Amino acid sequence: LGATGALVALLFVLYLNVVSSLTPAPLNALLDYLAAANRYVAFSQGQIVLKDVVYFLAGIVAALLATTRLLAAREL
Repeated sequence: LGATGALVALLFVLYLNVVSSLTPAPLNALLDYLAAANRYVAFSQGQIVLKDVVYFLAGIVAALLATTRLLAAREL
């Protein structure tokens, strides 16, 4: 269940820009901003943009925090 949930979450964040095209105006701008595919474009062109690096580092930190909390809950 954990690996499947992580895969679904990863695919959701990766393709969030597709979901944003189906939502109304105020929400689609937010979803488009949060989409990982839009953040990856600069990296694929050889550019290192600080806000994109921070975006991916924040995602890594969030995943590590969630993992440590999950493992701590399983120990009890």
